[in-house]
Amino acid sequence: MLIGNAALIPGDAMQFKVVKIVLLASLYFWSMAASAQSIDEMYADIPSERLGMPKALDAAAKKKEIAVLDVKNGYISLRGDNLELAKFAKKTGGALLAVADTSYADARVMPKTLTFFEKTGNTWEDVTARYLPVIPDLVIDAFARQKCDVAISSSASGIFRYRLPRKGRTIRAIAESDALKKPCRGDLFHLEFEERTIGPINEFYLTLKFVQNPPIQ
Repeated sequence: MLIGNAALIPGDAMQFKVVKIVLLASLYFWSMAASAQSIDEMYADIPSERLGMPKALDAAAKKKEIAVLDVKNGYISLRGDNLELAKFAKKTGGALLAVADTSYADARVMPKTLTFFEKTGNTWEDVTARYLPVIPDLVIDAFARQKCDVAISSSASGIFRYRLPRKGRTIRAIAESDALKKPCRGDLFHLEFEERTIGPINEFYLTLKFVQNPPIQ
């Protein structure tokens, strides 16, 4: 058997197979370790700068920033910084850490206010591009024009924000601004986590679902 320009003899093939098995096993146990971490452990473990916090923030100071801690449901909100964190665990091991900036954000930059991290080994990788579906500006704008009687792209910046779930797996995108008419106050669309298993592969998917009738608050 040839790999590149080198011949692979049976002994080498066996060694290659062992290395491959060890590598896959290592990735599996790293994934399981990430899943085993509680939300407060994930928060303590992820580098502060990944959350937009000062790099020099020590563990004690970082802990003091917690306003709400719900370990059972995998949820944290921070004081003053408008940040929420939520853990989404996979049934087969591994977990995503979602971080949402809950301050108001223009719909055109909305994806930047929701970030997903996944831990592999000792590294927290930004996997937002892998999981966050494309949210077309024109579709959101048309939806807002119809339901909120407002044009996002022109005069209504700063009216949307993400809210992470304290329970469940539905991330809400909400309009909540005094600049809007009251019928528009409420959910515009949801991002729902689904877990699908195809053979040995188990993966997360985020499904974009528009809310047809935003509730009146």
